[in-house]
Amino acid sequence: MKEISHIHLKNQGNFIVRPGFVYVDCRGCRIYEKGHTMLSTGASATISLKDHGIPEGSCITFYAEVPQGPDREAHQIFVYSEACQNTARYVISGTAADSTLGFISDVC
Repeated sequence: MKEISHIHLKNQGNFIVRPGFVYVDCRGCRIYEKGHTMLSTGASATISLKDHGIPEGSCITFYAEVPQGPDREAHQIFVYSEACQNTARYVISGTAADSTLGFISDVC
């Protein structure tokens, strides 16, 4: 699995979205972490995983909370490494009721 230290989301949908992520703790439990901001249409944000106290080496996937519709979870799984500078980049589009989450890349 590739290592990342950041997650980026561009909101191209016609709704607000809160970027976040899911990781697995040492007991095997899935932990959902919400980002600190809500993104309006056209906005983007980069989440530094370091700011959320995730244990080094945790398995991470992206999660988008859509308050007016179904939330979306990415299928890509990464390993968190504070030392690397890779960013997993995503875009979300569509409407709140019918949004699509797309993976763009996992490098700077």
